[in-house]
Order: sequence, then C-alpha cells, then structure tokens
Amino acid sequence: MRVLLVSVMAVIGLTGCAENYTFSTNLDQENFQEYYRASSVKVYQQSDLASLKYDKLGPVQGESCRNKADLPPAQASDARTQARRSTAEMGGNGVVFSNCVTLIEDDALPGCIDSVICTGIALRVDSESEE
Repeated sequence: MRVLLVSVMAVIGLTGCAENYTFSTNLDQENFQEYYRASSVKVYQQSDLASLKYDKLGPVQGESCRNKADLPPAQASDARTQARRSTAEMGGNGVVFSNCVTLIEDDALPGCIDSVICTGIALRVDSESEE
C-alpha cells in the first residue's frame, strides 16, 4: 500500500512539474522552408527533356568543401543539394546536372582540403508535361 501511495504521489509531482516546463528551439518556419527548398526541385537527365515543356532559367552551381582533416570528405550529394536550392531560389522546379568535379588539396578552393563542385542548368518545367 505504501509503495502504491508513493508511486501515485510521484506521478502527481511529475505532472505538476510538466505544467511549468517550457520547450524552446531555434527552428522556425523560415529555416524549415530554406532547408527543404531543394526537395521541390527534381533532377532530370538530358534524355528526359525531349518529352517535357520547360524554360531554361540559367546555370547553377553547388559546392561542398572539407576544411578540416577530421571531417568527412566533400560530397557530390551536398554540392547537388546546394545547386537544387539555388534552382528553387531562381523559381525553378527542375535541374539537369552537366558534371561534378572533385578538387583535391592543391586544386581545391581556398580554405578547402578537398571540394566538389557540381554544375547544371536550372529549369522551370511545365507541370502538365510531367503527367
């Protein structure tokens, strides 16, 4: 009986504490929109374009840089994501990548041990042509 009483009091005490608990974060809607902006851009192959209606918006580029030896190597996926974000900022919803180049130490961007640069063309693809 005593154990039950102590258990009930503990639950009531915890519930009371939970009412005064606040949660704060540095995330806001703008940060979420920026972070997920790249997901609104589809990657197309050059061969896909023959069956699509689209406008070319211009060149885009993304970079990934490893600036410390204890960090993972620069990744093409990060560079492509950055280019997709740039495409979205231009009002595009598609991109065709032309190439990704890996640069190591001497060739790398200033301050980078290694880097990857991906380039492509931003597109605004007519949604009706994708059906």
